[in-house]
Amino acid sequence: MSVLIPTYNAERTICRALTSVLEQTLQPVEVIVVDDGSTDGTVSIIKTFSTRFKPGLLKLVELSSNYGVYYARNVGWDTASGEFLALLDADDAWHRRKLEIQADYMLKHNELTLTGHSFICLSEYDTAPALPKKWSVKSITTWQFLAFYQFPTPSVMLRAEIPYRFDHTKRYSGDRLLWIQLLFNGYKAARLELPLAYLYKAPYGEKGLSSHLWETEKSELDNFSQLRQMGFLNRGQEILLKGWSFLKYMRRIWISRRRSHVT
Repeated sequence: MSVLIPTYNAERTICRALTSVLEQTLQPVEVIVVDDGSTDGTVSIIKTFSTRFKPGLLKLVELSSNYGVYYARNVGWDTASGEFLALLDADDAWHRRKLEIQADYMLKHNELTLTGHSFICLSEYDTAPALPKKWSVKSITTWQFLAFYQFPTPSVMLRAEIPYRFDHTKRYSGDRLLWIQLLFNGYKAARLELPLAYLYKAPYGEKGLSSHLWETEKSELDNFSQLRQMGFLNRGQEILLKGWSFLKYMRRIWISRRRSHVT
């Protein structure tokens, strides 16, 4: 099991993310942190924190410039040695049993290449609730993933051996593009209905940053164009998905503006 964390100017949050890895009931074989050209104290903090792990467990890769999160993830992925790759963002955290539960499920279901799970949005001062005793698993089809946001990247665990990588030229929505490519190519995915990830920001529209929402939407629309060029979609399906995506974008704008008025 390899844990992959890309960082960029994350000095305020990286300790929380690393602590959530350190406290896992199932420890990974390695924690790969790829710093994407941070200009603050992120790297220094990571080096200091690394002494809390067993020697050699935390591996820091420092990139010379800010290449983007998908480039950083690809670099970490290419150095990973574990059977599974668990993705975590520097400003999020995990429940302490996340790796144990998810890895156990994937080991028992060899047909699955990709799994995710549900999440909870918390503030810095919130305490995470206890996990439910009963939970279910939902198989994810390609078209479900095309139409709906199934799970965030910090919930993802996948088999590291697969011959695919993130499109490093994208700044947004590159994760969804990769998951959809995997599904179109016959790989299987499932969602564990268990909140094992904690996001300390809203899934979208944090602080009313509608400009970021539009950049994300443009990248999502470009995903559909790329999928058509790859031969996975026809013209009618591309148009339908773009229209549906734009409707969801307008809803996010409305939610974002409401949130900004409340705060």
